[in-house]
Formats: sequence, structure tokens, C-alpha cells
Amino acid sequence: MLSDLHGRLLGYFSMMSYGYCQLCVKADPSSILGFEEDENGRTYRIEDLAEVGIHEEPENEDKLDLYPKDPANLAMLARGMMKIHPEFKQSLEKYTGTPDDDDSIESKYLRLTMPEVNDDRRDVINTAIDGLDTECKLKFDAMKAKYLAMITKELINSDPKDLDEAKEKIDELVDEANQMREKMTSDKKKEVEDAYQRYLANHTQEEIAADRLSAGKTEEQENVAQPQQKAPENSESKPFTFVGQSLKMD
Repeated sequence: MLSDLHGRLLGYFSMMSYGYCQLCVKADPSSILGFEEDENGRTYRIEDLAEVGIHEEPENEDKLDLYPKDPANLAMLARGMMKIHPEFKQSLEKYTGTPDDDDSIESKYLRLTMPEVNDDRRDVINTAIDGLDTECKLKFDAMKAKYLAMITKELINSDPKDLDEAKEKIDELVDEANQMREKMTSDKKKEVEDAYQRYLANHTQEEIAADRLSAGKTEEQENVAQPQQKAPENSESKPFTFVGQSLKMD
């Protein structure tokens, strides 16, 4: 019974984790596991169509590169990504070493760039995080109540010490799951806040004010200290870590 409870708790934790992956701040291959695109009567998943390149350098941690296994797949990749993550910025990039005058489809791959975390996106993501965290905690609480009732019924005629020990083990399992939940939520919120601070550092006060105005906010509503200078851009290209068939979820 306790192993069953442990499995249920881990399952709910994994569901929350997957939900956090869909709230994209850093580029995460898990966020595109849901890719499915139908063409000519066949359903394609991401591993059928492309290899995924992850940038290891911190300044490009917001990018995923999709290297099509067949150049003719580029349009399908772009279309499918638009369906599951319309917020991603898509761009066609050329492979390193491609001549400047080569504009063929074979010379290109698809880059996905996560949107910046401005004021509005920060609020939206944090609200979603709170919702997922609360949902997970409620499920943990429900499982605790369910299994306490089950163990009490099962051991009602047993030694009271056995029942107390079983209840203590249930408490320990749920407490451990809650600690994992709290840490993951804290880490995700830090990821969002770090990205928000980068957004502030990379834009002038005027740009941020205009962004807030377009979102219907005023300086009175968002009184946040602004950086004085725009951070320099880094356009260097560095190696990737590749993810291929490992993207498939069983």
C-alpha cells in the first residue's frame, strides 16, 4: 500500500514538473514533447522529423535549434511548433560554414527562441506556477487522506502501535513529496525572476515603459527600479548539445 502511495505522489509530482516545462523561460526539450503533426495520413512526432540542438552557453539558454532529418520537413516543423507553442519566436538559420550565396532549403534549420520575460509574461507565468503548485498540493493532501483512511480500516483490529507506525510512514512520504514540490516551485520562480531581471537589464527605461503601456500598465502599477544602461549583445556562436531519440516519452 505504501509503495502504491509513493508511486501516486511521484506521478502527481511529474505532472507538475511537465507543466512547468511548458511555461518556457529557458529552452527545454521537454517543452516540445507534445509535438504531433499529421501529414499524408501519418502522425509525426518531433523525433521523427528533427534532431534538437541545445545551446550550452548561458547567454543562449533561451534557444532550441531543430535540425531537420529531411529539409522538406522544415515547413511541417514550423507549422507544428506554432500549434503547441505560438509564443516561440521562429527563425530560419544557416548551418555553420554555409556560403553566403547559398539560400537553399538544405542549408537551413529552424531556431526557436523563448519569449522575453517582461512584466506581463512574468505575471502570467507566476500565476500559472501558483496554479500548478496548488493543484499538486491538493492532490497530495487528497492521497494522504485516502491512504490514512485505508490503512486505518485495514489495521483497525491490529496492534495500535502498528497503525501508528503506518500513519507515520504515510506522513513521511507526503512530507517528502511536499518538500520536492516546494523546491521545484521555488526553482521555477527563481528561473522566472532571473529572466525578468535580464529583460530589465537588456532594455532601456523607455523601451520598458513602452512595453508596459502596450500591456495596459502604468508606472504607478509597476514601480520597479530600472537599469541605466542596455547590456551588450553577444552574437557569438558556440557548440550545441544534441538531443535526438531521447526526446521520446514512453
